[in-house]
Amino acid sequence: NFFIFGIGHTTSAVSQLLYGVVPVFMLIEQAISTNTKIRFRQLAGILFGIAGTFVIVLHPVRASGLGTLYGNTLLLFAVFCWFLYLLATKRISRIVAPMEITAATAFVTWVVALVATVTIEGNPLSAIASLSIVGWLTLLFVGIVLSIIMWYLYNFGITYGSTLVTSSIVYLNTVTAGVAGYL
Repeated sequence: NFFIFGIGHTTSAVSQLLYGVVPVFMLIEQAISTNTKIRFRQLAGILFGIAGTFVIVLHPVRASGLGTLYGNTLLLFAVFCWFLYLLATKRISRIVAPMEITAATAFVTWVVALVATVTIEGNPLSAIASLSIVGWLTLLFVGIVLSIIMWYLYNFGITYGSTLVTSSIVYLNTVTAGVAGYL
């Protein structure tokens, strides 16, 4: 929810720059918690990802500015919450299946977002009720395909893979957004 409210007060380029540091946090946390050395491949991959993020978002940042302190602060909290989510999900996934984590996360997120939206934005139901059929289909597509399936895949990756690798998906998001923005 910090992301949802923060993005309205900053730019998507700044959000990608902030989210680009999550893999760095994960690498540091992994090195500390498992007492393992950071491998050159891991460090090089993350540095390459951060460099790519800077290259892709450099132009939009110059063109659209850096957003507001309020928006950037909310996004910074969102980044920290994402980092904590990755850590907690890895620990919880030892005893809970990815689908159960996805269902619980979706429900809690929906409730918190609904309360926050009504509290901060007023009554959004009038805007939702006036959606066209294309608007409803788009909303369903985003809600089902881009949210539930994406969260399941994230949780699956966290459960059966590495939080470091899963957190690095943010670099693919940046590339996809950058390519879509130029098209």
